[in-house]
Amino acid sequence: MKIRELPDENAAAALARVPGISVSREGGEANKIRIRGVDQNVFYVNGMRMTGNNLAAISSGMIGGIEVQKSFTPDHDADVTGGIVNFKMNGAASGFKVDTWVRPGYNGLTKSFNMLYVMATVSNRFFDDKLGAFLNITYDKKDRSSDQFSAGHRVTAGQASSEELQPVQISSLGLTLSNMINDRIGASFYSDYRVGNGKFYFQSFFGKKVGEKQTFVNGYNPFGVRLTYTSQIEDRDKLTFLNGIGGEHQLLGMQIDWSVSYSQDEEKIPRRIVLVSTNSSGMHDVGTLDSTSTIQDIFDLADHDINKTQLDYVNVINEKNVENELSAKFDINLPFNISKEINGYVKFGGKARNVHREYLTYNDQSGFIYDWVDGTRIAYERLPDFGWKTMDKGYLGLASFVDENSSVRDYSLVDGQIYFVPNFDKIKTYVDATVDTYLPRVYAEVNNYKGDQDFYAGYLMAGLKLGNRIDFTPGVRYEYNKFTVTGINLHTNQAGGERENQGTEKEVTDYDIDRQWFPMAQMKFKITDFSDIRLAYSTTVSRPNPTLKSPKYWEN
Repeated sequence: MKIRELPDENAAAALARVPGISVSREGGEANKIRIRGVDQNVFYVNGMRMTGNNLAAISSGMIGGIEVQKSFTPDHDADVTGGIVNFKMNGAASGFKVDTWVRPGYNGLTKSFNMLYVMATVSNRFFDDKLGAFLNITYDKKDRSSDQFSAGHRVTAGQASSEELQPVQISSLGLTLSNMINDRIGASFYSDYRVGNGKFYFQSFFGKKVGEKQTFVNGYNPFGVRLTYTSQIEDRDKLTFLNGIGGEHQLLGMQIDWSVSYSQDEEKIPRRIVLVSTNSSGMHDVGTLDSTSTIQDIFDLADHDINKTQLDYVNVINEKNVENELSAKFDINLPFNISKEINGYVKFGGKARNVHREYLTYNDQSGFIYDWVDGTRIAYERLPDFGWKTMDKGYLGLASFVDENSSVRDYSLVDGQIYFVPNFDKIKTYVDATVDTYLPRVYAEVNNYKGDQDFYAGYLMAGLKLGNRIDFTPGVRYEYNKFTVTGINLHTNQAGGERENQGTEKEVTDYDIDRQWFPMAQMKFKITDFSDIRLAYSTTVSRPNPTLKSPKYWEN
């Protein structure tokens, strides 16, 4: 209940309130977490493993509770070096219940009320409370527009490898304008059927985030004596999904838990457009710069002249990163009681997982000034009434995409301005009309891969309680892991042009098998009623991303 009352945009932001957890952000919005500074963590939903580590698509209102475990026990997967997070979904209480929340918002940077959060829950129990159903639906719209400032530096004297502090000066500046609206929709469903002292249950967990991001960068390169203007538009889709059935049963004094689940994590950029323009003589008197020069000094040396800024090239990129997991597990917990002072349990079980991963990216490019693609000619032929602005030698200028009333915008972070903000709709119109003429950058595909991880594990652990003072938990886990990955072998002949002229590529498959034991032990000494000492030893593993296991090869 308390989680949904807080104004957290997603599950990552909710976890940031737990001690020892920090977050990384994009556009001010939390998306990934670090437990004690480590970002390799494992996520479960009611004990069922959730693929991926990006929590941006999961609304905090879908979560009933959060359990964080910072020490490893053998009944959890061993590929964790940070910690274990278990999201608890709400179950249905007796009686029909409906609840709704509406929370509007305001973005002070963009002066926009384009912020809205809506949540609705419905629950009930049927057949003398044996069958329960709980449904949660959320919608969240956020304006995540931002201004970003960046700077690069270089050593001006001595050697950069010296242990002594060397004088440095600013070598580059970047002012970035980012317009981004995120729409997030989520739904969770939990149903359970009680049988005796146990139950069967079904759960489904869905989160999707979509949005368009528009970015424009003014780049200052004083030592290249140039100014660059980079426009980028990208559509983003993020999907997190989990379905599973399971059971919790009491049989012959044993606790038996089992589950079968399917989880999917998918990130797609259906289209990213990157348009680059350059004023190759945009800075003057750069010889006056030294280690005492300030940001404002560099601003003062820039000549923002749109009539001298030519279009260089446009890239169209699409990208997909998919991870699917099918898993099944069982756990048996057998309690024992030797005496009033000695009792505990023995727990054992196993797990099987198949994880399929794919990463695909394709990059097509058209140049306005390159011989191998006559982008200027194609632009005139396809869009003769577009309002093209030409420069020396007939090159097209950035002014073709800039409206007169939007050429300069005040910048919020430093005392500066963003120059020549383009009409992003005109950029999309141009690309839609000419993209069929772009040529592939084949070398960008060398990181594409697809692979499967076949995983089998078993464990044995025990809990021993000696009186009211000592708790001892030893155990061991065994994991068999097989990576099968298909990568790209590429032999490049030339950097651009028609695909068949750039070289040859083929798919190559390889595999790797890993077998490993993971021992652990924990002990807790209760000194007084209000203090204790805890000791823990564990072994875990950090497994590489499949792209690092790929048999890819690039000969350039």
